[in-house]
Amino acid sequence: MTVTEASDITTSEESPLLVTKDGPVTILTLNRPDRRNAINRAMRKALKKELWRADGDDDARVVVITGAGTSFSSGVDLPEALSGPPPRTEGVTRHRFCEGSRSL
Repeated sequence: MTVTEASDITTSEESPLLVTKDGPVTILTLNRPDRRNAINRAMRKALKKELWRADGDDDARVVVITGAGTSFSSGVDLPEALSGPPPRTEGVTRHRFCEGSRSL
């Protein structure tokens, strides 16, 4: 099993997303437990990057998204979301791991 941070971040304590690979399983851990894993811009960017990375990995079969601490996620980080431009939603492309989640 290999544990790493999302590639843009230098330390796991600072990283909004931790990445664990165990064979064909990739575990993405939302890592802002002090904010109940509220999803901010940095976390959203890291999630998108790691999901695309898994989508391009022929050995990847499962992506598990979990949260550090006692909460999975409280949702969007509202103070940050209200202080900046709205997220871009046009032209969004789905990857194969999103398609599988529809059957759950």
